[in-house]
Amino acid sequence: YELTGTVSKPTIKKKQAVLTGQNWYNLKKACTNIVSTTYAQSTMIYGNQWDEVMSWLKTTEFASDPSKVDSDSSSWGNYSDSTGAAATNSGSKQTSGKNEAWKANNIYDLAGNVYDWTLEANPTVARVRRGGYYVYTGSSFTRASDRNNYSPINSNLSVGSRLTLY
Repeated sequence: YELTGTVSKPTIKKKQAVLTGQNWYNLKKACTNIVSTTYAQSTMIYGNQWDEVMSWLKTTEFASDPSKVDSDSSSWGNYSDSTGAAATNSGSKQTSGKNEAWKANNIYDLAGNVYDWTLEANPTVARVRRGGYYVYTGSSFTRASDRNNYSPINSNLSVGSRLTLY
């Protein structure tokens, strides 16, 4: 799920408010505060990890049609042009995992809802956000596999994050 809770008490929970309105630095800190033990650590997702997930989706039964990832994510994400079951509750910011149609191989909200900050830099002064935004279309530049740059000092209600464990 997308990051939920607060910066000081972050969580990853289904049907909770997605943590947005924070700059990249605060969301990065929140991601690292989910798990920190001798055996496991959480971190904001890396851009290459996002790319690997997109590649993996295209090799599974989920994406028997790879265009669902590369060209048009509107059938499985929260966008202004969501189609089929994904159109239920679409077109506005929703809680994490709100619609079962908004998942791919049991990973919710990769397509649409809010952008996800990543650890990827491009160029060196900007950070990359991935996954799309509910205001835009899943058949345009905000499909799941796309990336776009944004200043890390800006906070915006359209940007959250997700974490990975290692």
